[in-house]
This record gives sequence, C-alpha cells and structure tokens, in this order.
Amino acid sequence: YFFPTIFEFLEYKAYISRQGLVVVDYFATWCGPCNMIAPKLEEFSEQVKDVCFIKVDVDSLPSIADAESVRAMPTFKFFLNGKEVKSVVGANFEIIQQAVLANKP
Repeated sequence: YFFPTIFEFLEYKAYISRQGLVVVDYFATWCGPCNMIAPKLEEFSEQVKDVCFIKVDVDSLPSIADAESVRAMPTFKFFLNGKEVKSVVGANFEIIQQAVLANKP
C-alpha cells in the first residue's frame, strides 16, 4: 500500500519488523532522482497491495540513515519478515520493480 513517511525511529522499527515484504525508500527532498522516481513508485505501490512501502527522509531522520548505512539517495531496502533481503542504490525503477516482484510473498 501507499507510502507513509516515517517520522520517528520506533515507528520505523515497527514497520520493518512486520510480516511480509516492506520496501523502504530512503530519500532527501533536495534529491532530483528521488523526486523523479517517486510518482512511478507510488503508482507501482498501488498495483502490489500485499507489499508495504514506506519513506524515510534522511535529513529528518539521520539516525536511521546511519543505522542502515545509507550513504546515497535514493536507496531502497527490502525487508521480508523483518530481515533485510535486498538493497538497491539509485533511481532505477526496473530494478526496484524486479526486486519487489522477486521477494514478495
């Protein structure tokens, strides 16, 4: 389902610990590629209703970016049943789409 933006660390931990596939979009508001890929991801998230997509603004929550070793934006991490199964750096929609379809339950 559609991307809520996470505003606190405990909320983030609760989301990534869920059952099923959770895709985290680590972004920055000043990041051009982040802004360009966002509409495609929002549309795609509506097509795969059994996958949870969330967003983390790395400037608002640097502690999460540090904890997850996010150094470039956008970065996407895929958590299946609470465990990280994939990471994608960059705004390549096709690779992100393939990773979602390959890892969704």
